[in-house]
Amino acid sequence: MMKIRAVTAFFNNKFLAEEHCNDLLEKMEKAMKVKAPRPVWTWRISFPPLPKECDPIKIAEIGSRIAEDLDVLVAPLHLDSSDARLPKLAEAMGYPEVFSSIRVKSIEGVVRAANVIYDVFSLHGEEALTRLAVIFGEWPLTPYFPASVNTRGKIGVGGALLYPNEIDDVLWKNSLNNLSNIVKEIEEYLVKVSDAINADYYGIDLSISPWMEESVAKIIEKMCGEKLPNPGSMYAIFTLNNIINMLARKSNIKITGFNEVMLPLGEDDVLKERGLEGKIKLNHLISYSSICVAGLDMAAVSINEVDLRKLVNILQDVYAISMLRGKNIGVRIILSSANVGDKVFFERFGWIPVIACA
Repeated sequence: MMKIRAVTAFFNNKFLAEEHCNDLLEKMEKAMKVKAPRPVWTWRISFPPLPKECDPIKIAEIGSRIAEDLDVLVAPLHLDSSDARLPKLAEAMGYPEVFSSIRVKSIEGVVRAANVIYDVFSLHGEEALTRLAVIFGEWPLTPYFPASVNTRGKIGVGGALLYPNEIDDVLWKNSLNNLSNIVKEIEEYLVKVSDAINADYYGIDLSISPWMEESVAKIIEKMCGEKLPNPGSMYAIFTLNNIINMLARKSNIKITGFNEVMLPLGEDDVLKERGLEGKIKLNHLISYSSICVAGLDMAAVSINEVDLRKLVNILQDVYAISMLRGKNIGVRIILSSANVGDKVFFERFGWIPVIACA
């Protein structure tokens, strides 16, 4: 059965103050009591970019407590690449319940973001980098973590779907009408959640994103008749993006966020296999960023191959694609002390292959 991948509540930063945490907890408990038409896989809480007077380490501590009290995911740390508190953000990533992002809008910011990635790895290891996104472009209002930022400053609610299997049915069984009705039903539920906590309804991010056996890569390979990353895959991704647009129009729902194909390597069983086989390399994922929002996402690389200079080069390539597209692109790159071809294990994601750059 199709799941609601995420219900994300967007709060403003006052709820990170000790005196308002109980108010946040009460609102979330009310939201979670609203009956859902489909299983809700995760509940999430997102905040605006961190105000200049806030200490990232203190905010991470508060966010961690909220995550533990409610059993939710929390993204309280969003800083611009020009922010002097980036070293503290790296330190704050030691709280394992906390998600964060760095926005990059200049080539100088690319270098600073690369340094933070290396600092986070040095301080906390591989796992912390699964919770850190580099955002090229504007802050995105999306339910998807870690790049989920409350850009409006008000309390709001948004949602995301886990539906690769349903998209596969649209392609081969012409079931767009049925999927449109399900999406409308989910929107009605999200509006009820918003009303329950006196919040605005922000919309649904219709991005097609995998989770392990519910693979987006499997759909792409089925469409082009070859294993990734062979020719035809870019056109297949283009077609899937068009289906997302058709679904948005057909269902006439309010959308927010990216609304594009996502290819997080560590969250897609077929992508993992292609990485382990040596077929998918980092340069392929970078190229996919030209046509989908998350091409270079959840990809593990070896520090024996990717030093700081090469990491800067990688991020520069994605920055260039973002500038040409005029759209946001999100990146999660996982540094590892393992060698290319090895598997690295993560509690949340299972094993992820360490892939070569080229």
